[in-house]
Amino acid sequence: MARIESEDLLNSSYSITADGVRHVRAFLVVDVDGPPHARLRRAAEAPGIPRRGDPHPDVPGISVIGVDPEVTTSGEQFIVRCEYAVPTEDESATSESGVGETEWTVTVVSEQTQLDIDGTPMVVRYNGRPSFFTGSGLAGGLSAPGFYSAVNIVTAEVDRPIVRATVRKRDNESIRRLITFMGRGVINDTEWSGFAPRTWLLAGVRRQRTGDGFMRYYDFLYNPDDWRWTGVIRLGQPFSPLDQTLGNGIERFRVYNERDFNELGVRLT
Repeated sequence: MARIESEDLLNSSYSITADGVRHVRAFLVVDVDGPPHARLRRAAEAPGIPRRGDPHPDVPGISVIGVDPEVTTSGEQFIVRCEYAVPTEDESATSESGVGETEWTVTVVSEQTQLDIDGTPMVVRYNGRPSFFTGSGLAGGLSAPGFYSAVNIVTAEVDRPIVRATVRKRDNESIRRLITFMGRGVINDTEWSGFAPRTWLLAGVRRQRTGDGFMRYYDFLYNPDDWRWTGVIRLGQPFSPLDQTLGNGIERFRVYNERDFNELGVRLT
């Protein structure tokens, strides 16, 4: 099995240019078996050889942008050169071991709600003389001779932003595992990319063939209130209790699978 014999300083180089730091690390790889057409690839994939996208162990901000194996004159040993530099956006996105490149979009949709920000029904009360009352569809009655008491719930039209994050990353892994991961919709059950649990929904995955492999696109939707479904009990009009809390007229339900999104190998950037 191919293994690293040593790091070859004679074939390594280090430079600082206007474009930043560039470091070529060279490794001497031995015990490479297999047919001739496969040995260069096996040398480049020997355990311990940095892969494209891997960060530099000492220099921050640079990562592997290329791996170049070469057979020595003996025909039994290989020099594998790993070039580190500041990655371009495309190189970051097409890295197998990197976290991918994120594209953010925000749209605004209008929706109706009868709950305020705390999940409490928005209730309006009226007390007054019947002659001054012109509302309709309210529940109420005479609370005292000559006075009318009514309670109604308000329906508001509100704008809600929809945050979508699309991560693209080179990934040659079988998509079957990801389909199993998704199941019946999936949300993050732990903190991911600096966001709280249950706030990101994996809405879809697309896979596109490129010249040398596949590019995978992950679509995520953000919900700052988390993706559990909220149910509120309707007690008629007048509404009671008005101070609804979890366990008292309001409850949240798990309707999506919950998984650790860190297993995907991508994060939002």
